[in-house]
Amino acid sequence: MSKIKSNFHLIILLIAPFLSLLWHLENKHMPMSDPVGYLDAAYVIYQNFSEGNYFDFIVSIFNERTWRPVIFQLFLVPFLIFTSGNILLSVAFIHVLFTSMSAFFIYKIFNKTAGKYIAAIASSIICISLDIMFGGDSFPLYAEIAFIPFLIGTIYFLSKDNLFKSKKYTNLFSLFFILTILTRPVVGICFLATSLIFIVLYRHKSYLTNKDIAKGFLYPIFFIWVLFLSRLVPEISSSIINPEPPKSYEIFFFIFCLISILLCLLIIYYLFNKKRQMPLNNKNYFVKCMLISSAIIWFWYTPRFGSLYAWIYETSIGNQFKHQKDNFVFNNIDLLINAINIRGSLIIAIIFILFVVAICLSASKNLANYKSSKIYKNLFCNINLLILTSVPIPIILYFSTWQISYRKIAPIITLLLIFMLFNTLKIKIMKFFCLLVLSVTLFFQTAVFMNYVYNISNNDRWISYQDKKEKILFLGSYFPYPVNSNRDAHANLIDFLKSHKEIIEFNKVALIFDDSAYPVEPYLTKFLCEKNLLKCSFSSPKKFKYEDINYLKNHKNFLIINKINNDKKSNDIILLKERLKNNINTSSPSELYSYYFTYLHASNSLHKLNINIIKCEIFYKNYSACLLIKD
Repeated sequence: MSKIKSNFHLIILLIAPFLSLLWHLENKHMPMSDPVGYLDAAYVIYQNFSEGNYFDFIVSIFNERTWRPVIFQLFLVPFLIFTSGNILLSVAFIHVLFTSMSAFFIYKIFNKTAGKYIAAIASSIICISLDIMFGGDSFPLYAEIAFIPFLIGTIYFLSKDNLFKSKKYTNLFSLFFILTILTRPVVGICFLATSLIFIVLYRHKSYLTNKDIAKGFLYPIFFIWVLFLSRLVPEISSSIINPEPPKSYEIFFFIFCLISILLCLLIIYYLFNKKRQMPLNNKNYFVKCMLISSAIIWFWYTPRFGSLYAWIYETSIGNQFKHQKDNFVFNNIDLLINAINIRGSLIIAIIFILFVVAICLSASKNLANYKSSKIYKNLFCNINLLILTSVPIPIILYFSTWQISYRKIAPIITLLLIFMLFNTLKIKIMKFFCLLVLSVTLFFQTAVFMNYVYNISNNDRWISYQDKKEKILFLGSYFPYPVNSNRDAHANLIDFLKSHKEIIEFNKVALIFDDSAYPVEPYLTKFLCEKNLLKCSFSSPKKFKYEDINYLKNHKNFLIINKINNDKKSNDIILLKERLKNNINTSSPSELYSYYFTYLHASNSLHKLNINIIKCEIFYKNYSACLLIKD
């Protein structure tokens, strides 16, 4: 009994991972959209292992990547091996792992200033959230589930005093720094570059010489420079030229020039700075840490740096960016309110109020005792300094660009909540009140979670558009429900295709789906096709043109999804035509083509494109799948 009592804080700390496990055990739907890319790459690696192709297995660990050439897919592989290829169970384990990691590091941060019980409670409250459990998105297996704990872990180790004098903590920092950058390179740099520079100059300069600092920062700049140079010499890489609009090369070369100038300045400073500020025996691991970390990151990205640049360019400047810019209108106030509601408005409100009360109490007490300077001293402790220097650039980018997915701001909100609770729990007179408020909050948060996991039956969508208020308050408006419906739309669709396998055996089936991902999603359908030895493909055209399906010229078979209405067919045709017309400037080209094909099918006009119907069949509720063939 005494053992349980002494370790009760660990039980509290396991609440969030345990709830994550319950959610995934209840969920019967596989990941969709972007996560399918990670799943696909991981499954190829797993298949090489399970089939005994160990050489291919080792090679595929390095080579098998999505168009996002990151490392996230590798974390899924051990679980696929352990579960003998059980995808849903593997997804559950990887989510539990990273939720546990986040809970641990947040607890360690809070435990610096608070007792272990209140630290565990505060950590659990932050972790029972969309941010930690799902990486800020509304369904599983986004890379952010790993990025957030890696980021928090990096900040935690950076907060260690005399970090680079300790071989153990330097190695741990290097590990999490590398994992952060390999999981989300640009976002990781935006968060960590300024905080690393500030903490080195502010805290670690006491035992680092100027030459140490210059040499240490010289290595990452040098390796980045080499990456850029490798795509310019001996010839310009096609991945640098191809992305649209055609300014990709100019931008790439401009960045290369800036990095070259910075590299030259650091080299000059290092060569001409002969002043030694420390004794010769002042041993530290800063330079070695920067060298090894930079070399490993360079080694991973160097084969696919062109792909990395193309991915960043397309989503930040290119076509995908242009589509968002042209079709989404927003203001910063709306973005902020939306982010608060998605995160859980009551949780944010409680933490913010506790923080304000704590700051006011601390300020009044210190001023009364003529210790106002203590406020500023506490503010600039290591954790506070790291958080306050890491979030400005991501905040500016979120509110000034069209990268407005909640996933982009989820790490920022998490860090700011950690910052507020960390400084709240410092105030001794607040601890009992915080313990009471946070305990009640955790109880209701857990109760709401359990209610929405187990009290909704036959659910076939992760997101409900009729959410109750308590769920929005405690868990957030985007927090997903587990899909527990026994009717599997994707499995039914695969069965439909398998029944016509002899027709499509030698030709890839082009999946012409809309962007709603309901009841089926193209990337997941394509993955399931490959698992079942069916040939399917999904491509996104750059523009939509009436009567022009040239982007499908290499395909003979097509698959479309129709929603069957009870209205007259003539009304369906009118509605489909109006939908196409009304969305011509807002929907993606691939979605417009799905509207176009369904309209042609409803109006018996597919012959205009020399296309005939092979078979139409209802496969899920009031949705039918139609397999088409081109003459």
